[in-house]
Amino acid sequence: MRKRDYSNHLQHFGVAHKVDKKPKTKKAKKIFRLVLILVIIILIIFIVFKSSFFKIKIITISGTINSQLIDETERNIKGYLADHSNYLFLNKNKLKEYIDERVQLEKLDINKVFPNKLEIDISPEIPAMLWQEDQEYFLIDSEGVVETQINLSQLEWELPTVTLATTTRVLVGEKLVNDNFINFIKEFNQEFKKISFDLNLEKYIISDLEGREVKVYTNQ
Repeated sequence: MRKRDYSNHLQHFGVAHKVDKKPKTKKAKKIFRLVLILVIIILIIFIVFKSSFFKIKIITISGTINSQLIDETERNIKGYLADHSNYLFLNKNKLKEYIDERVQLEKLDINKVFPNKLEIDISPEIPAMLWQEDQEYFLIDSEGVVETQINLSQLEWELPTVTLATTTRVLVGEKLVNDNFINFIKEFNQEFKKISFDLNLEKYIISDLEGREVKVYTNQ
């Protein structure tokens, strides 16, 4: 009987069943990288949307010494931030529109400071006149409406001072004098400054709220 040689079969058997570990190692590394990327993405989403890191916490307001106007501006900013407090997604233009609708300002600039601060620069709307009622003073806007009561130390403009010959009730938010009187005071002031170099207007005293009779007092 012919004797068979199994040596080649044994060698082949050994080669065919040799374990190659490289593909599994590559696959494990790929899975690890994907998991790591996923963790990083989740972490970023948490920081951006949930973390307080980008939540606006600091608000600074400059440009005026009118404490009432500063408080009113800050109160409205905080009202807007109640639903829009994320620094990254805060739209300055929408915030400006929101404040302009609620606060009378001549100028409003908003600056975002990374990561959680707002710098607000405001200038009050220039009133038409200063109304004196006994020892109290009120700002009157261009439509004759009482804006707010004010201390003379807070006054930021050189305004014509007007008072009534008799006492009257002054209520913030209500119209006090008519448009014609407002325009008269404005035009008279402008013309007076053109022709007078030594005199300064100190006060207008009117007989009634219609301004039918006006007395003008100067510093001389």
